Amino acid sequence: MELKEILHRVDHTLLAQTASWEEVKALCEDALKYETASVCIRGKRCSG
Repeated sequence: MELKEILHRVDHTLLAQTASWEEVKALCEDALKYETASVCIRGKRCSG
């Protein structure tokens, strides 16, 4: 299996309660760059 195939199956995750918006943004940018399957963050971050 090639690395790209593996990354398409990986969840990129940041669940730390102390994660900043900058860290969440960097996580999302990495997920787009490496084409991961999904991004997982704490639900509290989604409520704005």
